[in-house]
Amino acid sequence: MPKSNLNPEYFDPFTPLGVRLRGEEAYAFHLHEVGCLTLSTQWNYPGLRSPFWRLYWNDRPGAWIDCSGRRFALEPTRLVLIPSHTVFDTHGSLEPVTHFWIHFSLHPDLTTRDNVPFGAIFGKRLARQMVTLTKQVRLSTPSTVRRLHHLCSALLHEAFADPEIDSHPPKLPLRLHALLKQIETSLSTPPSVTDLALLADMSRGGFIRWFKHHMEVTPAHYVLSRRIDHACRFLKFSSATIEEISEKLGFSNRAHFSRVFQRKMGAGPALFRKS
Repeated sequence: MPKSNLNPEYFDPFTPLGVRLRGEEAYAFHLHEVGCLTLSTQWNYPGLRSPFWRLYWNDRPGAWIDCSGRRFALEPTRLVLIPSHTVFDTHGSLEPVTHFWIHFSLHPDLTTRDNVPFGAIFGKRLARQMVTLTKQVRLSTPSTVRRLHHLCSALLHEAFADPEIDSHPPKLPLRLHALLKQIETSLSTPPSVTDLALLADMSRGGFIRWFKHHMEVTPAHYVLSRRIDHACRFLKFSSATIEEISEKLGFSNRAHFSRVFQRKMGAGPALFRKS
């Protein structure tokens, strides 16, 4: 049917009745790895810390993690999500259990109330799909990988939609959204605080106060944290040399990069990559 014979409203996705969704405010997950294995009493690792998030699910109770003096049981009725840079200990089960995990990173707009693990209830439909997924997880055909990606994304979306979780994208001014996007695309030549203040059309002091009010850290701290987070991912998920990573993220040389990385992560880049 010719377009001219149709109501023009059918060609516009927006109506007066719906809620308009902004793409840059959407929940976004960067998936790194998915897997499953059988756990036993040997799953005891103290002081774990990762530059990425972890989702854990076990098909039977028995194992748990400890963090900040609290115990988080791994059981079939709940998912456990562990934020990046959280230090935690794992404890194995006396009886074998199937352990499922997803390693992922969050879009910078998605934040949580604390840097501690939390649980989320997920629906029976995804629970059944999870069982199927754990059986397929070691298959590596393109169709299986695509399905795994969709299921993992669905599971994460359901977990973060749990109303019991105080996780939400902050209500940031549009001007700040633009600045955060600028930072993400300029990590090889990181902007100075003065540059960012000029982009925001604010004085340097006023900009620092405004940024810290919304982001809870100073602009300099935020920029450096984003560079180190990207460095962690390059070290873990790429074959780039430390010198190449240093240059890619705008550090003057490897020695400078190593000093900053050691101060932020508690280990140098080479040791971090091997650990």
